[in-house]
Amino acid sequence: MFVLNIYLSLKCGVLNMLKKNIILWFSIVLVLFLAGCVSKPSVYSSTGDELNQTQEQFELFTITKDGSFQLDECKSRGLENKVIMFKSKYCGHCAATLPIFLEVCREMGVEPTILDMTVNEDKDEIKSHGLEIMYAPTFVFGCDYTVGAKTKEKYISMCGLFLK
Repeated sequence: MFVLNIYLSLKCGVLNMLKKNIILWFSIVLVLFLAGCVSKPSVYSSTGDELNQTQEQFELFTITKDGSFQLDECKSRGLENKVIMFKSKYCGHCAATLPIFLEVCREMGVEPTILDMTVNEDKDEIKSHGLEIMYAPTFVFGCDYTVGAKTKEKYISMCGLFLK
C-alpha cells in the first residue's frame, strides 16, 4: 500500500508538472500570435516603387482622430473633391453605419468612395493618398476627416460642409 501511495504521488506530481508546462507553452504561443495580429501592417507593397513615389509627393499621414488637412496638403493628396469611407469587413460599426452614410450621400447628391482596409486593391488606393487609417470607420469629406460611426445628422453636416 505504501508503494502504491508513492507511485500515485509521483504520477500526480509528474502530471501536474506536465500541465504547467503545457499551459506555459500555450501562453507563450498565444502571446506571440496576438503580437503578430496587432503589429502595425506595412502600408506599402514590397516593390517600394509606391513608397518612393509617395514620399516624394508628401509624407504618410496617419488619421487617428477628427480633424482637417491644410488646403495645399488636401489638394496634393487628391482629396479636395472626394468623400471616402474607410471600413473593414471585420468592423461591426462599419456595417451598421454604412447604410446610413450611403443614404445621406445619395440624398445630398454626393458620390462616395467606399474603401475596405482589408482588401489589397483598396489598400493601394489608400496608399495613393498617402494615408494610414488606424480606426474603422473613418470618413474623409474633402479636407475634413472624422473617425468613428456618426449619427445621420453628423453625416448631413459633414456633407453640407463638403458641398460649400
